[in-house]
Amino acid sequence: MKTLLILGNDKISQLAASKISSNINLKILIDRSNDIKRIYKLLIKRVISPLLFVKMFYCEFKRKNFYSLKSFESIHDNKMLVSFVEKHNIKKIILFRASLIVGKTLIKKKITILNIHAAKVPKYGGIGSIQKALKKKELNQYASLHLVKVAIDKGKVLDKEKYNLIPNKSYCYNEGIAYRAASKLLSRTLLK
Repeated sequence: MKTLLILGNDKISQLAASKISSNINLKILIDRSNDIKRIYKLLIKRVISPLLFVKMFYCEFKRKNFYSLKSFESIHDNKMLVSFVEKHNIKKIILFRASLIVGKTLIKKKITILNIHAAKVPKYGGIGSIQKALKKKELNQYASLHLVKVAIDKGKVLDKEKYNLIPNKSYCYNEGIAYRAASKLLSRTLLK
């Protein structure tokens, strides 16, 4: 069965890619759908606050580069994704740090689509989940492997990796905890 792993275009995904062994049945794409227009819309619609955006940007800036993602093919939208899936006869998709919202066309196909989210779903689905959990003092969290449905981060949870947030530590520190758990979950998922 051919599996497609879609990674976000960031340093957390670089680290994840550096730990993945080559596998003939695994294809990797980099999601480059996130652009300044999308970020602007998220800020205008108050999906994330400007302060949270600054915190997230700062954490990304602080992280080390691990592995160049330039060697992988990229996608920018659902049309490109559907084309890639059909061309390579993909039967399973795993999303990790991907910003692209998978469209209904692909969800309706007879393939398994999974997402790894760094917090409990559905309660802490979507962007800014770690900050939401810290704000509500719900420190016992888990990274979630769940089926992708039309609604974002609402599918059945198939696996979890527990972790605890630390309220007196920085946002970046807690984000690191969450994504170490999510990375363990990704490694475990790829081994299955």
